[in-house]
Amino acid sequence: MTTSRSGVNVADLKSALGPLGWSVPFVDWFFKAKEFDDFLARVQAVGRTYFFTCAKEQAQLGSVWNDECLARVPRHGSVVVMANHPH
Repeated sequence: MTTSRSGVNVADLKSALGPLGWSVPFVDWFFKAKEFDDFLARVQAVGRTYFFTCAKEQAQLGSVWNDECLARVPRHGSVVVMANHPH
C-alpha cells in the first residue's frame, strides 16, 4: 500500500502559489485537489494492498472486456492503449 498522502495535493497547491495564495479556493475548485485528497484517503482507509483495484471500487468504475478483442492484445512486445475520459 502506498504511504499516506492526506492533504498533500492541497498543501502542494498552496505552496506552489506563494504570494498568489488568495487564489487557492478558485484553483482548488478548478483542479479538485481537495476531492482527490479525499478520494485517496478513502482508498487508503480500505487498507487493501492492491491500490488500483481498490481505487476502481471507490470510484465505482467498472470494466467490460470483449474476449475477441482481448485475444488480439500481444503477449509480448509493445501495445498502445487509447481511452476516452469523460472528465
